[in-house]
Amino acid sequence: MRLISVFEQMVKEGGILSLWQGNGINVFKIAPETALKIGAYEQYKKWLSFDGARVGVLERFIAGSLAGATAQTCIYPMEVIKTRLIVAKTGEYSGIVDCIRKLLKQGGVRTFFKGYVSNLMGIIPYAGLDLAVYELLKNYWLEHYAENSVNPGIMILLGCSMLSHTCGQLASFPLNLIRTRMQAEALVEKETTPMI
Repeated sequence: MRLISVFEQMVKEGGILSLWQGNGINVFKIAPETALKIGAYEQYKKWLSFDGARVGVLERFIAGSLAGATAQTCIYPMEVIKTRLIVAKTGEYSGIVDCIRKLLKQGGVRTFFKGYVSNLMGIIPYAGLDLAVYELLKNYWLEHYAENSVNPGIMILLGCSMLSHTCGQLASFPLNLIRTRMQAEALVEKETTPMI
């Protein structure tokens, strides 16, 4: 479907607010996900730096991968709920609680972990590259261009963040696509299963 026709269809079905369908759970999950990821990353780095030795790129990648896996494991059910709310027809769910109730009724607790393994396989390279590249670029700037400063400045941090997120997304997108399709698969199955 073309972008404009999908836009028009969504507005026709549920008004302009339908363009933010599923965003409530997205906003709700981002704070704990980020806090868990960054906190776990720092902890894993400490555990991987043997006897206070300098943490290398490989250790940062491993720490980032483990941190991403830890955060995703904790918030993954919210990711499934978000996907279901996004792909649902307007009015199918009256809100987050209604979505949770209907998903539990349809497939039990297992429904909230559909696509978990592919998600985990995607988050490992994403979080590992994202956090390792970010810290590598930031430290490189500090060592070569910052004159006796520990603060590279907002523009440098923004640039480091953009490059690191791009590297992570390029590496993990195929698995992210598989995960999203697995999460939405039950909707297609539900629509094609005849009512008894």
